[in-house]
Amino acid sequence: MFLSLSLAVGLATALAAAEAVPHTAAALIRQLDDPSFTVRQEADGKLRALGAAAVPLLRQELRSRPSLEVARRLESILLDQVCLRWHESLESGVAEARRTGKPILVVSTFGKVDDVYARGGQELQARTLGDLDVTIELSRHFVVVWQDLLPASWYGSGELIRPSLERQPADTRPYREGRGQGTVRSFFATSDGRLVHTLEGFWGPERFLREARLARNLIGRAAAAPEEDQLDIVRRGLEGVSEQPEYAVTGTPVDQIQHQLLREVNRRQFT
Repeated sequence: MFLSLSLAVGLATALAAAEAVPHTAAALIRQLDDPSFTVRQEADGKLRALGAAAVPLLRQELRSRPSLEVARRLESILLDQVCLRWHESLESGVAEARRTGKPILVVSTFGKVDDVYARGGQELQARTLGDLDVTIELSRHFVVVWQDLLPASWYGSGELIRPSLERQPADTRPYREGRGQGTVRSFFATSDGRLVHTLEGFWGPERFLREARLARNLIGRAAAAPEEDQLDIVRRGLEGVSEQPEYAVTGTPVDQIQHQLLREVNRRQFT
């Protein structure tokens, strides 16, 4: 027997519960527009409790242009279900990627994930990584790692201690795509941490999503090919699509690139 009786029963129960999710979610979504605030709040909580299984139906409902309050609640629930869980070290990210088989995205910039100093990193965090479609793509298909290029020694009691790194006055001018090269980089890598694709600077949701899917597709195609052909598959796939920076050689371990960037930061000292 491939399955023990208890495992088979458990699997059947789980499948039955999964099949019931769309019907339950549909009823709860209708209650989000109920005249009673209490009913709306209870439906909101129950939808969150359904977890990721309800995401496709929630997205479908959001596209149907519901009322303003329902749309806001749906967006909030979706973001709660697909929030990005950032690793602060490549080592822990690679460990999860090897366990799950997912590729890796490393965002490298100045500042921590919840306190970004570089303008390009701020724009990428707010406008791109905060986009619902980008968040869903990354949370489903990638392990995400945040690399803070500021050395730990530059922090004191949670605050930066170098005056040269104080935030500049707010710049209200539109931040164009392609800006921020050298201050924010996005590295797409295999599950064992080898570089496949690099994006320099800030890019908006549409371009970033396209490049993430390209990287994921190339990694999948390469993984299905003999090892000696894998690098060629990736290189051919990137031809005419994206110009890769000289330092980002396909197949290089991402941790080597991280160390290279940190050495450069320490050498320049922002002077």
